Amino acid sequence: MHWTYTKRRLAFCQLTQDGEDEGCLHLDRLPATAEAEAIRRVIRLRQTMSDSQVDLLRLRMAGKPISRRTDFRPA
Repeated sequence: MHWTYTKRRLAFCQLTQDGEDEGCLHLDRLPATAEAEAIRRVIRLRQTMSDSQVDLLRLRMAGKPISRRTDFRPA
């Protein structure tokens, strides 16, 4: 039943393999905030980041130069 409920919760993902109690889901873009929360709940990820850590990560992903070294530890 866990896989059935997981597929429902992550319906915004593309189902690429569907077994009886496991499978693969694919998302070809970054998830929206609500989608990211749903993914975290399904995989039971409890780690969070502060707003400044998120901003720094966005800059790094955009390839923008970062002038100062910032401590990047989970909040």
